[in-house]
Amino acid sequence: MTTNRSLYRGLNDTEMVHYDWSLNVMTRGVFLAIKYGSQAMMVTSEEKPQFGGTIVVTGSCAGFLGSYSDLPYGETHPVTINRSGRLTQRVQESPKLL
Repeated sequence: MTTNRSLYRGLNDTEMVHYDWSLNVMTRGVFLAIKYGSQAMMVTSEEKPQFGGTIVVTGSCAGFLGSYSDLPYGETHPVTINRSGRLTQRVQESPKLL
């Protein structure tokens, strides 16, 4: 049982509007946070002569145990985990290309 149980929709009750909304909000949020956060970390100044910083991406166990949530919510978490790993790797490999 989760605190968001009232939001749970079974497979047959899931409308594409809800599915698309969940995917857009949760997956784009990670992309935008890393995109603009990494750009901000490249800024240097007198107080911060070296570029760098930390971006923390969090998720829930729904990415691994989809039975705790409705389908769209559960499906977004593996995407979020995968995307954050790939984007982080890109930023680390070529910070000057941002």
